[in-house]
Amino acid sequence: MKHKKKKSNIFIVLTLVCLLAYLSFFIVQNQIKLNELKKDSEIKRHQLDALKRVNREMEKNIDDGLDDEYVESIARERLGFAYADEKIFIDTSGN
Repeated sequence: MKHKKKKSNIFIVLTLVCLLAYLSFFIVQNQIKLNELKKDSEIKRHQLDALKRVNREMEKNIDDGLDDEYVESIARERLGFAYADEKIFIDTSGN
């Protein structure tokens, strides 16, 4: 009878050890996933903050109206426009 009880105790101990190992692995995996999600969340929050700043600037430009100087600077710098009688010189010397 003692021999049977001893085998039963060993089986229970082994079962508990396996269960504990599985739960430990599960907890570690979830912690790793949680840390990754926190990093992603932080990155997304920074991206959202940057987009909100750009949005505020655009709304300010809309609210202020587009003044002639702003339109002219955009046309010259970004679009390469010039007045019809204007001559543009480009320095190609590389200095």
